Amino acid sequence: MIEWAKANPLIEKVASGVFSTNEAAIHLYKSMGFMEDGRRTVVS
Repeated sequence: MIEWAKANPLIEKVASGVFSTNEAAIHLYKSMGFMEDGRRTVVS
């Protein structure tokens, strides 16, 4: 999907969600070039 998105000029952003406690996933995404764009907060 990432390669397809890079080749498609209409795609501006690829996003993924991960819990802030999932450090392994965060490390993986950052190693693939993803950057943190924001954080969601949950109010209960």
